[in-house]
Amino acid sequence: MCLWRISSQNKKTKALKRKTLQNVAVLQQFLASKNEERKLEEIPPEELNEYLSEFIITVRTKDKQEEYEPSSLRGFIASFERYLKKENYGHSIIKDLQFEKTRKALSSKQKDLKRKGKGNKPNASVAISEDDIQTRSTKKPWFKQSPVGVNKLNSIMKVMSEKAELNKPRLKNHSGRKTMMQTLVNEEIPPTDIIQLSGHRNLQSVNNYATVSEKQQMKMSRDACIYHWNCF
Repeated sequence: MCLWRISSQNKKTKALKRKTLQNVAVLQQFLASKNEERKLEEIPPEELNEYLSEFIITVRTKDKQEEYEPSSLRGFIASFERYLKKENYGHSIIKDLQFEKTRKALSSKQKDLKRKGKGNKPNASVAISEDDIQTRSTKKPWFKQSPVGVNKLNSIMKVMSEKAELNKPRLKNHSGRKTMMQTLVNEEIPPTDIIQLSGHRNLQSVNNYATVSEKQQMKMSRDACIYHWNCF
């Protein structure tokens, strides 16, 4: 396996551990508000099930006291599952009957959030359009040899977007990667080849980048028109 892929996987593993501990800390704060002083792994399944179902329904973000996105709630449950498994809890939140109420609470809350418009990812990064690429392709590219952090990348992308007069707030540091992935998918490069470049672990992750490009939309429109006139 290539060293860069090993390094990438190590970073993902560390990030996953950090996220797990952060989510568990949020739950521990909730438990503390209920005067529950036991650690997560010390609470019997029947009691923990009650706590988790209430947590899923009532949890809010710390800064703005807003409801979490549906995917974030699923992330909480996944984090708790990983943590309890590591602590040899002996029960599964995702599979065991003792936690059926928690799973029903999650499903109900997700449906409620989606009715409110949550889960549509309005702030997700967007790929750079073909027109923008063609318009700005005459500019001289630049490269930086040393590693750059996420915050620095975000600020660079913001400045680049402003100077290029793109005026698209959703152009972020992930936009470059998203553009590359969508281009490779639209050019019908096999997903098995793409994941070797992108570092994704499964083919479904690649399929998530599939979009209908403007050229493809125009071709489908022309084909539909031809079919329509041939039928009459």
